[in-house]
Order: sequence, then structure tokens, then C-alpha cells
Amino acid sequence: MTLKRSLLAISACAFLTTATASVAFADTAEYLRGVAAFQKRDYTSAVAIWTPLAEAGDVASQFNLARMYDAGVGVPEDDTKASAWYSRAAAAGFDPAKRELAMDYIEGEGVAADPSKGIAMLHETADTGDADAQFQLGMLYREGEVVAKDYSQAMKWYLKAAAQGYSEAQYMIGFMYGSGYGVPQDFVMAYYYYSLAAEEINISVKAREHLTEYMSTDDITRAMGLVTEQRMIASTGQNLAVNNP
Repeated sequence: MTLKRSLLAISACAFLTTATASVAFADTAEYLRGVAAFQKRDYTSAVAIWTPLAEAGDVASQFNLARMYDAGVGVPEDDTKASAWYSRAAAAGFDPAKRELAMDYIEGEGVAADPSKGIAMLHETADTGDADAQFQLGMLYREGEVVAKDYSQAMKWYLKAAAQGYSEAQYMIGFMYGSGYGVPQDFVMAYYYYSLAAEEINISVKAREHLTEYMSTDDITRAMGLVTEQRMIASTGQNLAVNNP
């Protein structure tokens, strides 16, 4: 499984199932009819509804069709068709499509491989605040297969995504603090970020429990206090802190 394929499975925005202010809909009623079919797992009808909308320039339909071909949901998996639809939506300025097209260039799926172009596109999208792109950059810098391994850069992008409530980024920050990758080893901060991610990721609960074997009672109390404080801040609608609380 490629990095992109694994990330596709956990993406917070796998498909656009509601109309949003950032996406222009050529025919909202018809688009939502496709959404209803998709949610009922009537993928044949969803494709039949979205395809003419996509061909007419509807960005949301283009993106959803790309996702379906990318993941093989309701249609045979087809990287070339997925990239073509991502490209059309990206050309219209839709950041999630730019992010996925960037990964296509990085991995050579559906288009000729051009990692430099893909990394540049991914940075551009991440700089707009796209949390998925930020997380993907974090993963790339941590793995060091496409770009030079750089734990500090990985932490930078994980923190940006985590500040938007991205659970996978919160988990990875916990791991980085617990291991001392890119930051000084800090079990209190590791516990804190594992706790933030624990509401969505079960493995984060286990990681946090394992971490307590190396923590004093005072450290655990301090970490729990940070979690409580941050949840109170989050309840006011503010983003999570991107640096140490």
C-alpha cells in the first residue's frame, strides 16, 4: 500500500458529502441527489449523477469522482482517471484536489512521477492551511524517502495539522515527544498529545498507557492538567496550541 493510499483511508475529507462555502456547485440539488445515492451505497447512481456535473465543471463532483476512482469505491480502481479528475478540480483552485494531485506526482500514480513538482504543490497547499497536506508533509519528512529526513520539519507540519484537531497528527506528535525525534524527549508532552488523539485513535490510548510506566505521579498529574486546560480552550472554539501549551 502506498503512502497516499494509506492516507486516503484516514483522510478527514474523503468525500464531499455536503455543500460548503469553499466549493462552487453547478447544480446543488442535483449534486446532493448524488450525495444521497452515495450515502446509500448506490455508487452506480452517484457516478451517473456526478459525471455530467463534473464534465460541466462542478468541482465537488470532479473531486468525488477522483476519490472513487482513487480508492476503487463503486468503480474499478483507476489511477489515471483519478488523476485526471483531480487535475481538473485543482485547476479550479480546489486545495484538496491539489493535495491529492501532488501525491500522485510524488508517487507516480496516474501521472508521470515528478516528486519535485509534487512536493512543491504539497507545500503550496499546506501553506493555505490544509490539514491533510500538512500531515502528509509531516509524514514525508519523517520517513525521508521522497525528501531528506528532517524530524524538525516533520514536527513543524504535524503541529500545524494538530492545531486544527487532526488526530493522526496529534498521535504522531505524541510519538515524536515520546521518542525524542525532532524535539527533546518529553513524556509529559507525549502524554498530552496522545490524550488529544485518544478520542479518535484507539492505539493512542494504548500508547498513553504504556507511557505511564516511565512517568512519575507528578508528571501524569501535570500532563492531565494540560489536557484539561486545552479542552477548556477548545470548548471556546479556539484552535489547539501549535507549540507546547
